[in-house]
Amino acid sequence: MRTGSSTLLRRSRTGLERARARSGVASDLSSFQGGHVLLRVLVLLAFLAGIATATWKRWIVPESVQATVRDYLATRRIDHHLDALLDAGEEFGVDPNLLAAICLVESSGKIAARSSKNALGLFQLSMVTAVWRAELLGLPPPTEEELLSDARLNARLGASNVAWLLDTYDGDVRRALVAYNTGTRRLKNLCDA
Repeated sequence: MRTGSSTLLRRSRTGLERARARSGVASDLSSFQGGHVLLRVLVLLAFLAGIATATWKRWIVPESVQATVRDYLATRRIDHHLDALLDAGEEFGVDPNLLAAICLVESSGKIAARSSKNALGLFQLSMVTAVWRAELLGLPPPTEEELLSDARLNARLGASNVAWLLDTYDGDVRRALVAYNTGTRRLKNLCDA
């Protein structure tokens, strides 16, 4: 009887090992080492995915395409402020397309843009210019927060400044834009030199 029970025990142990193997439960140390192999394969795949991504960005997508995408996204941001630009253009007699172009160049259409020189908002107005233009329009002096969050106010002040520059330079758009970007004193110095 003893032989029969050991045979039965051997069969049940073999059956248990087969069941573990089928279910993926580790039955000995060799299965655990297989987990290390799997981990190594996953790390290698992650590394290759990183190289593929870097390759895609560096060599496959040309710089011109990346610039086009950036410009497209900036244009989409400006579309969100279209009503403010149209109203400001109508109020001050400035082409809204010119205003949109200034916003595109100055802030990429980001209302909360702040430059290293502390120019603020869509039109990248300095606080001095913003306060000056607001005073001429009979508005209270704007705060930094207003210039960084109120697209309509920023557009009105920016369009007012562009209209003044166009009037100052007899409608010469190039000179007005240079003055807008560099300042009227610097443009005068450039023209005198």
